Amino acid sequence: MLISHLTISQYFLDFGYNYFGMEVLNMRDLWPEDIGPISDLKTPVTILREQGALLGEKTNNLVEVEIVQFEPIRSEEFLYAFLIVAPALDNYRYKLFTISYNINIYPVTISVDGEIRAEINPVDPEGKLTAESEDDFVEILKKIFSAKKTKRVIGALLSMISYGQEGQIAGINSNDR
Repeated sequence: MLISHLTISQYFLDFGYNYFGMEVLNMRDLWPEDIGPISDLKTPVTILREQGALLGEKTNNLVEVEIVQFEPIRSEEFLYAFLIVAPALDNYRYKLFTISYNINIYPVTISVDGEIRAEINPVDPEGKLTAESEDDFVEILKKIFSAKKTKRVIGALLSMISYGQEGQIAGINSNDR
């Protein structure tokens, strides 16, 4: 039977010892009481998941989003891919962009297709997109989601999926795309 590290630690603490067998009954707690999540901060991956859910709603889940975490090159960073997925097309996946950030959360580096990058940043179409804050990140995402290529990719997926009558998906017509 496997016992998790947490379970073993709790076992020892229940008997007055920590995981390493040291007595903790007389140990002073030097940690502050106010340790917890940052209440006014929404992480980039949370924002991506929310936007993915909204795309699913807009397309009646004909097109969805999958957020995939990759093992980063540097151990101190977080790396995610934002994939557009068409379940009805054998789960076809299109990588729209990737993001990376460290434990400080911002800045976030966004790597996006060159055509989209050139559209949203014509001054420096070869440069990386960097969001210095949550507001910056949201604005960059808005531009990526509104880019011609993004809309073309989603439109093409919707077109390839077998619709109901006359090219319309329930609740979506071609003028809304």
